[in-house]
Parts: sequence; structure tokens; C-alpha cells
Amino acid sequence: MGHWGWRALIVASVISVWVAGCNLIGDSTVSIAPTSSPAITLTIGRAADRASPSPPAPAATLAAITPMMPSAQATIATDDPALLQFGTATPVPLVVEMPICSERPGGGVSCLGRIGNNLPFAVDRVVVDVGLIRGDGARILESAAIEQGMIPSNAYAPYRVLFDAGWGDFSGITVSLQSADLAAADTPLVALPVEDSQVELDGNNARVTGVIVNAGADDVQLSHAVVTLVDADGHVLAYRVISLNEESLPAGGETPLNVTLILPDLEAGTLPQPSIYIEGLRQREN
Repeated sequence: MGHWGWRALIVASVISVWVAGCNLIGDSTVSIAPTSSPAITLTIGRAADRASPSPPAPAATLAAITPMMPSAQATIATDDPALLQFGTATPVPLVVEMPICSERPGGGVSCLGRIGNNLPFAVDRVVVDVGLIRGDGARILESAAIEQGMIPSNAYAPYRVLFDAGWGDFSGITVSLQSADLAAADTPLVALPVEDSQVELDGNNARVTGVIVNAGADDVQLSHAVVTLVDADGHVLAYRVISLNEESLPAGGETPLNVTLILPDLEAGTLPQPSIYIEGLRQREN
């Protein structure tokens, strides 16, 4: 085999998206964070103990969307996460969707998009670069990290990039992945499912409800929720991050979730669909 012997080579494909010359859209898609946060009440219980009262009928009720399967299939040369759990200079291949940008009230530009993970493992340390292109070809670049600790397999995370720049000066947008790593196999982070998710619309207010379920064998210390609303084409309309006050959810337990988001003005017939990411820390007994 020679003096050096055999060396294994693992090649990771990198997907980045470069979109130039795309038209930015007007005020109708601006996502405005709520000026006040409604109280979030978590009542911890076990699944067998939950009563089943009949809630009032919402104005509009939608089922939760299924996990996103990006159209571009990404592959890696190994299926062993232990070989790829360390920080890398080259991001693992993810699908970065082009954001929707709009003028912010009071000036500036807001861009909302999402990043899809089509790999068989969770990923973390995800950062995206978004650039606004001027008419003369110059570009203003901003970076943003996702607001959740990881993106589970076959799921996505929203991102938001804000520009302190004039709206009328720009004619296009670029987007690319700056960093992303496979999450460590022994990460204490856990993403809990949400059952019975629904959306109730009242003007520009969207009330999202559901039941957080801990179906695992360990108690989980709840950290935060990322609640996203998308349109039928998967474009992010709004998202909100809320603290879950580090409540402990026992194995087999569940707790209700109730979050209000403010939507932009929507076209007639647009029904936003919810996606809810619940993050916590697994509490293993020593």
C-alpha cells in the first residue's frame, strides 16, 4: 500500500443559492414583530390525564404542514454522524430558499426566508448571508444565524435579515449558506412534536395553538418555541420566537401552547399554515 497507506477521503457537497436580479416585493409582505407579547401559560400534565373539552370553533383552522422536503437532493459520502460532528470550514449541504424582502415601517429592508435540512441528521450552527444588489451592481451583505439550536432532519428553520438601507436603491437579492455543521450525536438538545396545531385568524392577528408532547423516556426542560407561518408556496409570512420559561415536561407529559403572531396584509384566499419547533434539553438521570 506504499509508505503512506490508505487515507479515507470524505467529500461533502455544498449547496449555496445565488439569485441575482430578482425583484423585491412591496409593503404587502412585511413581517412585523408584535409590539407586546401575550402571556404564555404552560400547564404541565400527563397525556392520560388530559381532559377533552370542546374548544370554541376558530375563525380559520388548519392542520400543521408536513416537514419540508427540499427539491434539491443533497448527499454526503458517509452515514456516520460521529465523523462529521465537528465544526467544518465548509458547510454541510442544506437548501437555502430565496427570501422575500420588503420595506420596513420607518425605513430599512426586512428579508424573511427559510433553510431546509434534507440530510438524515440534525444540523446546527447555521448562518446565512443575504445581499441586496444596487442598480449599479454593488451589494450590501448581512448575515444572520437561525434562532433555534438545530434543524432536525427533514425540517426547516426560518431566518430574518434586516438592512439599514433605503428601499428604492435596490434591484435584486443574493443568498448563500455561510456555515452549517452536523449536530453532535450526543447533543442534549431535543425537538418535541406538537399535536393538534391550529391557526385562528382575526384580521392581521394569527393565534396558533397546539399541544406539546414529550413521548420520550426522559424528562425535558423546555427552552423556547419557534412558530412560523408560511403561505401555500412555502414563503415565510411571519415567525416568532418565545421563551417556554425552562419548564420541565416529564416523560409522557404534555402541555398546551398558545402564541399570537402579527401577519402582513394577505391576498384574499391566503391561508397561512403553521410550523412549530419546540426545543428543550433532555434531562437524563445520573
